[in-house]
Amino acid sequence: MIMLKTDPPRHPEIKGYREGDLIHAGDHLTLICTSMGGKPPAELEWLRNGDIIQGSYSISGRDSSSSISFTVRSSDNNAVYTCAASNPLTPIPLVAAIKLSVICKLNLSELN
Repeated sequence: MIMLKTDPPRHPEIKGYREGDLIHAGDHLTLICTSMGGKPPAELEWLRNGDIIQGSYSISGRDSSSSISFTVRSSDNNAVYTCAASNPLTPIPLVAAIKLSVICKLNLSELN
């Protein structure tokens, strides 16, 4: 009988934005999620306010990486972006999340 060694992934980390930093509507933002050490490597999934969104995905050895790039909108203010990592040993995904703080441009013509 052959036993294959499996390991759960480590908690994911999100880079590209530090919670509490201010960004402007119209800025371009790239968020990168990494999870190391899973065997098999972690599958990564992005969510925005609980809804699944598409991201790119790559594997290098036992490490996984996924990124999303987008133009920041005023509706992204207080939006929560979550990266969920899982493999067969993690029935409940491991998650990392950040909340965006967006500065919106005030249009004075809309006030009149």
